Amino acid sequence: MHDVDYGKKTEYVLELFNKFDKVPSLLLDVGCGTGSFSVEFAKRGIDVIGADISEGMLTVAKERAKENNLDILFLNQCAAEL
Repeated sequence: MHDVDYGKKTEYVLELFNKFDKVPSLLLDVGCGTGSFSVEFAKRGIDVIGADISEGMLTVAKERAKENNLDILFLNQCAAEL
């Protein structure tokens, strides 16, 4: 997914939320991987919790959030167990 424009995709999802008047203040990013969507939503003022089973992916996600000065809670959790 290296060629995905996460900013553009995030804006699209937010447009859908707006369309139905359901903009979240808190978002759970299940299977967050390296945190690209988590970071994009957090940049737009939404509190985010990211969950993924891969510790390696979460390490990257935490670093990405830190680089962007964002406070995102990342959990090492299997999606099926949430």
